[in-house]
Amino acid sequence: MPDDFCERLNTIEQIHLNILSEIQREGTASYNQSLHKDKIISADSEAKILSYLHLMKNLFFIAAYCFLVSIGDCQNVVQLPITKLHFNSAAEQLVFEAISENKECSSVKLFMVIDSATTENEIRSVEKSVTDFAAQMEAEKPSKTFSKTVQNYFDKTHKKFFTKYQLSAFFNQIFEDGTYNCVTASALYAMIFDKLGIHYAIKEKPTHVYIIVNPGRENILVESTDPEGRIVSMGEDFKKKYVNFLKAQKLLSEKEVAAGSIDDLFYKSYYTDSNITLVQLAGIQYYNRGVELLQSNRYAKALIEFEKSYRLYPQASTSFLIISCLENLLGDDFINNYDARKEYLVKYVNYTNLEQAKQNATAYYEKIADELLINQNDQAHYLQFHSYLLENITDTSAINEINFIHYYYLGMAAAMKSDFTLSITCLKQAASIHPNNLKIHSLTSEAVLKQLYMKRDLDEKDILDSINYYTASFPFLLENKAFQMLYTNLYLQVAGNSFNHNKGEAGAKYLSSFEAFFKEHPNIELDDDMIDWGYGEASSYFVRRGNKAKARELLETGMKYSPNDEHLKTKMSYLKYF
Repeated sequence: MPDDFCERLNTIEQIHLNILSEIQREGTASYNQSLHKDKIISADSEAKILSYLHLMKNLFFIAAYCFLVSIGDCQNVVQLPITKLHFNSAAEQLVFEAISENKECSSVKLFMVIDSATTENEIRSVEKSVTDFAAQMEAEKPSKTFSKTVQNYFDKTHKKFFTKYQLSAFFNQIFEDGTYNCVTASALYAMIFDKLGIHYAIKEKPTHVYIIVNPGRENILVESTDPEGRIVSMGEDFKKKYVNFLKAQKLLSEKEVAAGSIDDLFYKSYYTDSNITLVQLAGIQYYNRGVELLQSNRYAKALIEFEKSYRLYPQASTSFLIISCLENLLGDDFINNYDARKEYLVKYVNYTNLEQAKQNATAYYEKIADELLINQNDQAHYLQFHSYLLENITDTSAINEINFIHYYYLGMAAAMKSDFTLSITCLKQAASIHPNNLKIHSLTSEAVLKQLYMKRDLDEKDILDSINYYTASFPFLLENKAFQMLYTNLYLQVAGNSFNHNKGEAGAKYLSSFEAFFKEHPNIELDDDMIDWGYGEASSYFVRRGNKAKARELLETGMKYSPNDEHLKTKMSYLKYF
C-alpha cells in the first residue's frame, strides 16, 4: 500500500503540474479554446477547469500530508468500519443491500441510483436501451479482425450515446443529453461488452479510467474520452521488443520470462494501473460526486457520498477525505449543533486509530460537557448525549477518556450545587481511570473538605473515621497540605478529648497515630493550641493516676513539637508539686 499510494501521489501531482504548465505556456484562453475545439470540454465548463485544478492540488496536499506524517498511521485509517450508510432513495438502499449480500444486481441500476430522482421506469428504459443496442451489435457481421470489430463497437457506441465530455458527469446524464466522462463512459462500454461476451479489464489511474479488451492477448485499449474515437492495439513486434527491453534492464528475471508468454508479460508490465470491477467503478462515481460536493464545502453531503464510495471500493484516498469531512463537521460550531452532529463525533472516533484524532474527539466532548453541565445546567440532555456515545463508540480507550471527562464534570457540577456526596462518588469513578490527574486531586480534596465541614457538629472521632474512609478511597488526599493539617489536628483533638474523659487507652492510640503521621509528613505546619490540648490533657491524665514520670515524658514530647508553648512549660513546672 505505501509504495502504490506514494506512486499515485506523484502521478496526481505530475498531472497537476503538466496542466498548469500547459496553461502557462499557451495562456488560459487559448488552452480552453483548444479544449472546446477538440470537443474535450464544453465552453460552460471553463470555470470548472480552474476549480478542479485547485481541488486536485488541495487533495494532493491532504493525501501527501497524511502519507508523510506516518505511513503506519495512514494504514491505520484505511480500513474504516462503516456500518451505517445514508441513502438517497429506497432503490439505492436495495442496491447496496444486494451487493453486501452478494446477490445479483443490475449494473444499470447500480450506476443510476446515485440520482435520487431516478424512477424504476427510467431504469428499465435504460436497461432496454443498452440490451437492444448490444443485441444490434451482436447481430452485425463481425469485421475481418477482432480489433476492427471492437473498433466498430466503439464507434457506434460513441456515436449513439456520447455527445459532450464533461469532467463532472454521472451515468444518468448519458441518456438525458449525452454528457459523459471517463467513469460513466467506461461503465457503459463494460455493460455492452458483458452482453456481447467480450473479455475486458477496467483499469484505474489516479485521475482516469479506461478499458483494455482481451487483456493478456490483443490488449486493445478503449479510451472513452478520446475525442477522435480511437482504440489502440499493440502489435506482436511491439510487445516482444518491450518484454526484451525489460529483460535487458533486469526488470524481468529469466525465470519470469521462461514461465510466462509474451502476451502475459506485456500485459502485466505495460498496463500497470490497477484492475477494478464494475462495482468498484460505481464506487468511483460516488467518489466523484463527493468531490463535487466537497468543492462547495457541503461536507455533510460529501461525507454521505464518500462513505458509499468506500463501501463499494475501499481506498486510502477515500478514507482520508472521509476523515477530512468529519473534521470540518466537528468545527467551532459543534457546540451549537452537538445533537445533530453527534453521529459525526462517533464516526470520527470509530474510523481512525490515530492518537491525535482521539485527543480531538475528547476535546470536543469536554466542550459539550462544560457547556451543558456547567454553563446551561442541563443534565438531562447531557446524559442523553453521553449515553449515545457509549452505545455507538467502539474504541475502548476513547470510551475511557470520555468517561473520565464525564465523571469529572458530573463531580464538578454536583460540588457547585453543594451535593458533595454525589460529587465525591463521581470523582471516585474519574480517579479510577486517571488516578494521578491533578485536577481530580484538587477537586476531590475540596469536595471532601467541604463535606467534612458540613459534618463539623459530629463527634471528632466520627469525623476522623470519615477521613480514614476518604483517604482509603483517595490515597492522594494524604499529600494535600490542608488535609494533612486537618488529620493532625483531629488526632490531637480526639486524643485530648479521650484523656480528658479518662479514656487513657483511646487517647494513647490517637496520640500515637498523630506521631506516626507526622513522622511520615514532617513538613506539616502544626497548630500549637492543638499540641497543647493533646499532650497537655495526656499529662494531666497521668498526673491524676500518680504516674509523674509518664506525665513528664508526655510534656517533653509535646514541647519537641511546640518548643515555645507556655502552657506546656507551666504544666512542666507544676509537676514538682505533685
